[in-house]
Amino acid sequence: MRNHVFSGDWCPRIFPAQSTSEECYVYWIFDNTCQNPEWHGYIGVTTKKRYKSRCLEHKRSNRFSKDCSIRIIFEGNIEGCYLYEAVLRPYPNMGWNIAAGGARGHKIGNKKSDETKKKIGVANFGRKRPDLAERNRTYSPRKQEIYCIRCRAKVTFTKLSRGHKRC
Repeated sequence: MRNHVFSGDWCPRIFPAQSTSEECYVYWIFDNTCQNPEWHGYIGVTTKKRYKSRCLEHKRSNRFSKDCSIRIIFEGNIEGCYLYEAVLRPYPNMGWNIAAGGARGHKIGNKKSDETKKKIGVANFGRKRPDLAERNRTYSPRKQEIYCIRCRAKVTFTKLSRGHKRC
């Protein structure tokens, strides 16, 4: 695990809008009062390319104290990372997270004005979307390679969400 110091059930929200094989990280921001990532601190997902800039964004936001640390707790593809974030943050307002974990967690509950909806519609005009329904039908959480952060054992989504006996 890398350390950087800068002084439930399946739900469609856990999948990203586009599936890629890009390497991503699930990271944990914590301070000396935090004891475990399942209940304390902030859990986030970012790509390997954006990791350093994302750390700087968090530092500049002044949302967290100056003595916080960042630790990468999971590495994998984007779907696996969002799935793991959804396991750690299944509900809003857990730890320091405001929204529930998963690909669309930050968008749940935010109401957009009619003007904003029109702007989004104009910007997306003519774009083709992947068949999300087909992807959701064929996706099986059992096929994902998910590893426990404590014992590094390969486990299923169900076992990970309920806790497994090895660690």
